[in-house]
Amino acid sequence: MLVEIGAGDAAGELTLPNLNRLLTDLAVAGIDVALEIAQREFARRFEKLASEPRLAVLGLGRLGSGGMDYGSDLDVVIVYDSAAPSPVAGLTHDEAYARLAELLITALSSITREGFVYRVDLRLRPDGQKGPLVTGSEAFITYVQKRASLWEWLAYVKLRAVAESWKLVAEWKQLRVK
Repeated sequence: MLVEIGAGDAAGELTLPNLNRLLTDLAVAGIDVALEIAQREFARRFEKLASEPRLAVLGLGRLGSGGMDYGSDLDVVIVYDSAAPSPVAGLTHDEAYARLAELLITALSSITREGFVYRVDLRLRPDGQKGPLVTGSEAFITYVQKRASLWEWLAYVKLRAVAESWKLVAEWKQLRVK
């Protein structure tokens, strides 16, 4: 698909907005596949899941705004449904979802013969590099409402769910109204 997009771009058949949209769609498709791969591997490793994982990958920056370009990294925040039970008996939400997030990030940033798939940037997650890889939905909303700095709010303006095994949209809309 990337080769087709590049060929169309090189031939002058794509406007810049169309090129950005196609590259964003390709990135979203890649995230969807990586999430599916991660969930399958997660289920394989833990055999009997107590419940289905409920995870959302939120895109920010170029990914969130639909403006991906060649070589753009994936600015993401990974949020799990804190109201649902942990998918792995004996592990807390944070422990279980951190393991799932690690599998997702590995699938997205793997190095192939042609290079890496995508660079994943998690620095916009709550508390930045010092924060956990994943955040519960309630903690994420509380962070944005009460602790996020102005520059983070500016980044979150472009936030949108790009892959999810559950819907965070209603909670996010509620947050924006406040």
